[in-house]
Amino acid sequence: MASWTLEFTHKYWPYMSVPSLLRLRGALLAERRGRINFQSLCDLALVKPFRANVAIRPASNDIYTLQEVVIEEIYGGVLEACPRPQTIVDLGANIGLATLFFAARYPQAHLLAVEPYPPNVELLRRNLSALCAAGRCTIVDRAIWSSNEKLGVADLASAGHVNQVKLTADRRPCATTVRGITIAELIRAHHLETIDLLKVDIEGGETELLRGELSWLSRVGCIAIEFHDDSRAATGFDAIMSRYGFRIVSDGAHTVIASRDEVPCVY
Repeated sequence: MASWTLEFTHKYWPYMSVPSLLRLRGALLAERRGRINFQSLCDLALVKPFRANVAIRPASNDIYTLQEVVIEEIYGGVLEACPRPQTIVDLGANIGLATLFFAARYPQAHLLAVEPYPPNVELLRRNLSALCAAGRCTIVDRAIWSSNEKLGVADLASAGHVNQVKLTADRRPCATTVRGITIAELIRAHHLETIDLLKVDIEGGETELLRGELSWLSRVGCIAIEFHDDSRAATGFDAIMSRYGFRIVSDGAHTVIASRDEVPCVY
């Protein structure tokens, strides 16, 4: 236990207040002992790489998202590829950590946070409340898809962490449903002339995002996308990027960043 505590402290202490560190340690120990469930929350005051008060669910994949976005800064490569975005769309906003990262790095930008899974949306609204109150962020509780049909949400349990989700358009009964929306419809509904930065982490839904009519890509300046399984090859992503004037500027294990030099088209 002493060695775990030392490792935990070394890993997390630079990124949050001391009371937050103690709360997170207690929550993770309780999770290991099966004393908390998926709905249990832990409030954290983050100090690095951005300052924000956030709530996470320690008995979920939120802890991994915290590690990726806050500690590993997996979206750090975006800063060089997209230096001054005015409009950022976060597809798969989850509980808002990536949205907060971009908001801190780009104080001039307006952000659209898109997330379909109701438990995530509830926490997303809480974590982004200050941004929304300041008029800098809009939350959209829809699923990016190739159509606007109703979709089922299937929880993918993994070692007790159950907030990974898979959307399905099949007609089998499903306890949770969400409404799909195409990226073109999203652009029209929110009057987006351009999307300077499009972040995509939608648990395999990138195959639907890149299916069919793709002229909306002419409005996009930079894409930061996480692929799942073989979706990069299955979608023909690299060929699509080349066709629409993008170049791959970072080919990271987690996130692929594609950018282009010319200004996106305004319709």
